[in-house]
Amino acid sequence: MCKVADKSQRIRKSAKNACRVARVRSVVLALFVAASILLPNTAAGGGCGTTPIGGAGGNPAALQGVWRAQFVDPVWGAGTIELILQNNGSFSQETNYALGARVYIYGTWRVLPDAAVLRLDTQGGVPSEQCSTVGCSPILYPGETHNYTLSNGDNTLTTHNVNCSPDQCTYVYGRAV
Repeated sequence: MCKVADKSQRIRKSAKNACRVARVRSVVLALFVAASILLPNTAAGGGCGTTPIGGAGGNPAALQGVWRAQFVDPVWGAGTIELILQNNGSFSQETNYALGARVYIYGTWRVLPDAAVLRLDTQGGVPSEQCSTVGCSPILYPGETHNYTLSNGDNTLTTHNVNCSPDQCTYVYGRAV
């Protein structure tokens, strides 16, 4: 009789531990997603002293295409971004971190008139919700506004998120071939 009780206790403990692990993973993912949205990133080539980039005369046609950047986030480490700006006004952006996390957003994009300002109006993303022990709630991805410049024969795109300080959130993209 004791052996049966011991075995059932071990099974219950094992099930409780599995639930705890699942909860911890869910919380870690939720924290990662929140941090990747709210914490500024520092791009390769965009460290301290970088000033916001911009100017008059935005050119939407020159921005269309596939762009890739590498960066180092002060919290999550190395990462890559692939930004696809389509000629129909839609965009998708996939951010991958060396630790294995991935964030994918999509929506519409536009260049503000008479300025080198790129606006990404986010319509959704993956992951779409964060879950914890008290349930799940949707993740709301904010839109982004970036000053930008094109250089190197329109093959290098440098963006700076206007909501960040001058020494953060600057990304240097290369046009993907």
